[in-house]
Amino acid sequence: GATYEAQIRNYSGTAGPSGASSKASAWSPDPPNSIVAVANQYPPAALISFTTSENPGLGEVVVSFQAPNDANYYATRIYRAPAGTAFPSAALVRTEYGIPNNTDSWTDTGLAPGDYDYWGEPINSSGITDGTVRSGPSTVTVT
Repeated sequence: GATYEAQIRNYSGTAGPSGASSKASAWSPDPPNSIVAVANQYPPAALISFTTSENPGLGEVVVSFQAPNDANYYATRIYRAPAGTAFPSAALVRTEYGIPNNTDSWTDTGLAPGDYDYWGEPINSSGITDGTVRSGPSTVTVT
């Protein structure tokens, strides 16, 4: 995720026309190119399963899922929004770290009564995801 700036120049060890012992060109490009380092550019596959259920009367929702059997899997981002809300307006409520092909769950607490949509999005160790493999929405009613 770090940003680096890069430039290059030509350097020759041969004498120039004025007898100088070396000759170097100007740095190029100007301004420098900015490059963002990404350790792993390959997103993981989709979650195998993704469900939600209420703990009745407690204001809690249990989000359960099975991670893909994919070496690029690192974690699942869990998003929540009021039911019927489009994904771009959902809030990231948890990043649940895990291992490939493992079942996992997380309990969302302190919720007011109402209907909620949840999504699960697998990511790799660089936080890269393939937006086409997002699971959800899974709708649950909190009483």
